Amino acid sequence: MNLQNLINSFISSPSPDSQILQELFQIYKTATKNINYSQKNEAKFTTIDAEACFLDLNRTWILAKSLIVQTHCNGSLSKQPSKLSILEAGSGTGIIAIIAAILNPNLHILGLEINPETYEKSKAFIKYLNLDNQIQILNLDATDPNLAKKIQSSIFNIIFSETLSGGLFFEPQLQIMQNIRKFLKPNGILIPQKISLYLHLEDPFIREPLTENIKYAEINFQTYEKQIISANLQIPIKYSGTPNIIVILSELQLTNEIKTQTDSRYNNFLNRAVIEIPKERQIKLKEADILNLQITYQAGSSTNSCDLQINH
Repeated sequence: MNLQNLINSFISSPSPDSQILQELFQIYKTATKNINYSQKNEAKFTTIDAEACFLDLNRTWILAKSLIVQTHCNGSLSKQPSKLSILEAGSGTGIIAIIAAILNPNLHILGLEINPETYEKSKAFIKYLNLDNQIQILNLDATDPNLAKKIQSSIFNIIFSETLSGGLFFEPQLQIMQNIRKFLKPNGILIPQKISLYLHLEDPFIREPLTENIKYAEINFQTYEKQIISANLQIPIKYSGTPNIIVILSELQLTNEIKTQTDSRYNNFLNRAVIEIPKERQIKLKEADILNLQITYQAGSSTNSCDLQINH
């Protein structure tokens, strides 16, 4: 099976095919086998992290699918010029851009990758597949306030970022989107569109969560201005117990047609984020109690940086 047919099978499948993804990863390994990066590298996210994202089956499948939907005849850009420009922030190994470019030769994609080793490997991967006429990768930080001076094109049909983690913890997804959305053409498409965040409380000695999933934030990446996520909640208690963790779940709207959410079958993509409640703040609760919870954190920070105020 040639590469285009392989990728087409991967994207058109009703569920992600791990065997095809492994074949694509072996092509990447072959393309990058001579890249031996020895310089000092202080990037927060390593090349191993980027390769793990490649191999995250659901992540690669659904992110690539969301981009393909918008660049083919059934996408909402169908009435725009056939040559489409895409800005991808946090391009990693380049796999999402490569899938899109192979299936649509009318795309020009500019990728931004902060890690210099990952940048070198993604360039080698793209060159190996003879796609360097469609895909350009720059070793840049997508949160850089001076980014406009460093990229060649100032506006794009589609802006896409895959720096995603559950609850908007750990990765600078929000900061990236706030910095690059100004490069979007009028009526252009931002992927993803929005994320909704939910939480519930758990007691380690009780099988079921003590509460229902409570929505505490909805963030539209096109319009959200703050970098702080904060909520004041009054949470009905469903089962008696002493919660020691707050579990964060996410629902991501990628396009009008495609959404995904935290799924226990996949460990990495939109993972369950767990916030530990300090021992001194743990409260014994009874069924039908109302818990007052205030949660505040900066997007991109770690879960242990959350400010929690708890009482009932």
